[in-house]
Order: sequence, then structure tokens, then C-alpha cells
Amino acid sequence: MNTTTIAALARHALTALAGAAAVRYNIDGQTVTAIVSGLSAAAGLAWSLWAKRSKADSTAGS
Repeated sequence: MNTTTIAALARHALTALAGAAAVRYNIDGQTVTAIVSGLSAAAGLAWSLWAKRSKADSTAGS
């Protein structure tokens, strides 16, 4: 799996979880969109930092 596929699966999983929360806690669509967008951005940032750190660690050892 490449990063595009993983990112798409993560977005769909977040949307499904947010949809379930919306039904259970009576959250409107705009709030769900904001939550999913924020979590997607945070996940993307964390992944980017992790990938750069892993790359820096692997090049430092050579």
C-alpha cells in the first residue's frame, strides 16, 4: 500500500467514526466536517514528522 491509499483509508475511517458520533451525540454536519478535517490535518502532520525523523535517523547512521 502506498501513502495515498493509506491516507484515503484513514480519511474514510475518520468520516465513519465522526458520522457515528454525529448520530449518537446529535452533532451537525459542519461540526463533523471540522472534526474530521482537524484530525486529518493532525494525522498528516504527525506522519510527516515521523517520516522525516525516520529518514534523518537512517541517514545519520551511514
